[in-house]
Amino acid sequence: MVLRDIALFKKFENLRVGLTINGFSGKSKELFEPNSPGNEARLHALKILNENGIKTYGFISPVIPGLIDLENLIENSRNFVDYYIVELLNLNAAGYEFKKLLMGNYPESYEIMTNKERYEKFIKEVKEILIKKGVKVLQLVTHFPKFECVNLNQN
Repeated sequence: MVLRDIALFKKFENLRVGLTINGFSGKSKELFEPNSPGNEARLHALKILNENGIKTYGFISPVIPGLIDLENLIENSRNFVDYYIVELLNLNAAGYEFKKLLMGNYPESYEIMTNKERYEKFIKEVKEILIKKGVKVLQLVTHFPKFECVNLNQN
């Protein structure tokens, strides 16, 4: 739907358009985002926006250990995304049904998200990936063990 507004977007000098990209597919897409556009459609829209001179950003969220391939998402979007905002899953705000689905279908992911030591290790791994990829990250948002919003802007 965002593509129909390209002519309108071009009228603004300081506009940025962002879309959520998360890589859910197959079972995880069906469980967590059953009625939303697939990742391919979102990436295509960002690419078309970029080709039309519109600044874009990718909102990579929710990042869930074992389910989201952060490196792949960046590789598949870095040529047409100006920067990223990355948010790890906020399990406390996810709601009972989401937690139940995650625990029942992806127990290892749930364990990492609820174990302070393992989650802190996961945060470190995410930061290392983002820095290694050398992309502009305006915000890395985490929610456990405390809320933190870090600028990892390398460029």
